[in-house]
Amino acid sequence: MKKLRIGIINREFFREDLGGYGGYGSLTRYLSERYNSRQDSPFEFMVFLMYPHTHSKLVVYKTEVYPLKKLMPPLKFFEYRKRVKDVDIDLLLSIELSQGYLYGLLQKTEVPLIIWLQDPRSKSEWMKIASSEFIFKKEGHGKDINSILRSYRRTYRLVKKFYPKLTFATQARFLRYRALKKYGTKDVLSAKFLPNPIEIPRKVKFKDKSQQPTILFLGRLDPIKRPWIFFEIAKQLPEYQFLVAGKPHNYRYMKNKIEPYKKLKNLKFLGVIKGNKKDEILRKSWILVNTSIHEALPVSFLEAFAYKTPVISCQDPDKLTSTFGYFVGEILGDGHESVEKFVHAVKTLVENENERKRVGQKAYKYVRKYHSFEIFERTLIKIYNTFL
Repeated sequence: MKKLRIGIINREFFREDLGGYGGYGSLTRYLSERYNSRQDSPFEFMVFLMYPHTHSKLVVYKTEVYPLKKLMPPLKFFEYRKRVKDVDIDLLLSIELSQGYLYGLLQKTEVPLIIWLQDPRSKSEWMKIASSEFIFKKEGHGKDINSILRSYRRTYRLVKKFYPKLTFATQARFLRYRALKKYGTKDVLSAKFLPNPIEIPRKVKFKDKSQQPTILFLGRLDPIKRPWIFFEIAKQLPEYQFLVAGKPHNYRYMKNKIEPYKKLKNLKFLGVIKGNKKDEILRKSWILVNTSIHEALPVSFLEAFAYKTPVISCQDPDKLTSTFGYFVGEILGDGHESVEKFVHAVKTLVENENERKRVGQKAYKYVRKYHSFEIFERTLIKIYNTFL
């Protein structure tokens, strides 16, 4: 069977010089590295990276990467067209859609395009982010919310004109309604469910959990994640162990939010974890805590569920937190006043072993049913076949 050659359009690829360590980059690396490493893989991925780099082409994580060169428009557009014109692909998979993606999208209009909804931010979501000046300064890049949304809608209208074969897919069902408000088109309401796939261990035993209650933060230490809430929870619960797995994109901006907590004896900063180390940390963790002011459906939730670990969060995507953990309710602003809610939730789950095991087992069954690589492969091929 011929491999389906897929070009991913994205702004990051999980390396510092390739856009950083965000969720989009992690997903792109995860897919590319897995499928490009296997001879029997149904897919071969390459990346059209909408991020400037000094190289015209790189091979990273066993994947061909075509970054933007450090040139100013419109030279950038024509220079990029020349480089990718002869790249042979069957399908384009765009991780969301933004104006900066046009350099890649307008080069391959003859192939089908799937816009994969990962984190479409509607005006109401931007308003939540803007409830904290510290967070919005970093996320909004000094732009007006309405101008941000107009840019997304203009970009979609332009892309739709050039792509006769175009559809949406979504990694979580509730995102269709956010996307409707972001892109201003009812086309998103028919988006096919294309789950983010994760590696699911065959065996996960509760006896492998740490002896001491171990609470995990897994994600970037960026303002939108509000990690300082997690640090404060650790400060109030010195009898529990707290692990922080991740790093900030801009340490200077976050320094005053991180440094004061490094002296806490029960709080350990692990940096970015992957492979065997990630497996070890997830196996021993009792609870994953998410303190973000905004989320879609984080891959960290799915990874926790794959290790029978419940989630505590102020976000409840597709009702997964309230089903497989503890939803503390929506929290706006910097969130300092929410610490007691999180402390109560952590203590409640730590002290109720039967409940932890019950929801952990349910969560494990859920990701096996919906987020395996087999489900992802079948669904993506099915969507592609609708274009033929």
